[in-house]
Amino acid sequence: MVNNAEEWDLPYSAASALFTLDKSRGEALARRLARGERRRRRCRAVLTLIAVLLLVASVGAVELLMSRGRRMFGLVL
Repeated sequence: MVNNAEEWDLPYSAASALFTLDKSRGEALARRLARGERRRRRCRAVLTLIAVLLLVASVGAVELLMSRGRRMFGLVL
């Protein structure tokens, strides 16, 4: 793909004016962007869940290590 801005030595604003979308390509781009946003949202949710589970597991592990296996602080795990 040839970059027209470099080929014609145009400033950035003039080069961006060369980029246009017709209706179908614009809608396809909007769908692709929305799909990416949904994927990022799901990824954030999964990572948050993993972080919470790791936090609970580390609290339980520290409790067991500090109490040498006895449950001194009640049911944590």
